[in-house]
Amino acid sequence: MTVHTVTELNTFIAECLADVFGDRVVEGEVSEFKPYPSGHWYFTLKDPTSSLRCVMWKSAVARAKGTFKVGDKLRLFGGISGYAVNGTYQFNAQRFERSGEGNLAARLEELRAKLGAEGLFDPAKKRALPRFPRTVGIATAQNSAALADMLRVIGDRFPVDIVIAPCRVQGEGAAADIARAVRWLNGCPGIDVIIVGRGGGSAEDLFAFNEEPAVRAVAASRVPIVAAVGHESDQCLCDLAADVRAPTPSAAAKAVVPDANDLQLGLDVTQDRLDKAMSRVVARRRERVNAVRLLHPRDRLTRGKRDAESLERRLRLAVARWTKSRERVTALHVRLAPTGARIRAARADRVGALDARLQALSPLRVLDRGYALVLRDGVVVRDALSLSPGDALEVRLANGAICARVETPNTPE
Repeated sequence: MTVHTVTELNTFIAECLADVFGDRVVEGEVSEFKPYPSGHWYFTLKDPTSSLRCVMWKSAVARAKGTFKVGDKLRLFGGISGYAVNGTYQFNAQRFERSGEGNLAARLEELRAKLGAEGLFDPAKKRALPRFPRTVGIATAQNSAALADMLRVIGDRFPVDIVIAPCRVQGEGAAADIARAVRWLNGCPGIDVIIVGRGGGSAEDLFAFNEEPAVRAVAASRVPIVAAVGHESDQCLCDLAADVRAPTPSAAAKAVVPDANDLQLGLDVTQDRLDKAMSRVVARRRERVNAVRLLHPRDRLTRGKRDAESLERRLRLAVARWTKSRERVTALHVRLAPTGARIRAARADRVGALDARLQALSPLRVLDRGYALVLRDGVVVRDALSLSPGDALEVRLANGAICARVETPNTPE
């Protein structure tokens, strides 16, 4: 019998698989769909009794028309390929076609619509979490990594009492178990907030948090409740029914309790501000007390005498300044009086000279010497030829005026 190495045998199996199942069509429902940054798609195709790991390489993804999601029902075209390194095999999909909505997705959408119509997901019903809870209830799997993470985070952040309600979080009957745990925590006195959830997993693993008993129990909780199911990309109906949805169990633990270090820092800052404010108040009060404290009568008399003497000095100085200013004003008046008289006399002489010149140029002085001023329509007549027989004239004399009419104008010789 020939002895083969592991590599030889795995390589031989991979070649046989490629030869026998190199061109196949398989149909099933998508679960655990993970698009990688490299461009490849890794996912699982399942039916009610079995599952098959699948891959769609980057080159096939580039040719694909659209994409799909967990719960979609697909028909894949490709073949089986083996991986000789670890002796595994997978279906290498070259293209896909949709063959209808999967049972899982259909059930989920039907229940979402039903419970949404009843108002279980109404945002108006969401309650705020207590800022300083004394007791936190946790409904999750016993001894799970998610529980360990939540206990560690809560213990590091804030000292509270913790009540754990262990329950199954996947598989048959898990939804009813989750609902019982939530109801039990609601019945415990003193619990301020509840966390319900689990760590990550496939869509099937998380589906218990989509089932009606669990969702109704979360929505009916009288205590504010935080849902933390899977990872940030996962979302279940319990997330929609809860008051707060946390992306991970660790994030839920951070959401329900404050950070004691941050609180201590805030208290230190507040204490420092209060100390400074009180110091300022005390300093102001001390100043006021010093200002109004009682004095010995002798000290009061001494202070009054000193104030009176100071006031007397100020009054004497003011009187001296006033007397000096008055003397300066009197001296200025004495100096300005002759100058003002001279200025007035000079102005009077100049006005008299101007009046004499004005009188010499006045036409009334000419009239005094026997001359007359002839006007027609208010205009002085200078040329006899400008007159016509019948023109009305005004003749102004030195004393009064007469009216005349032209009969025959004389022409110059």
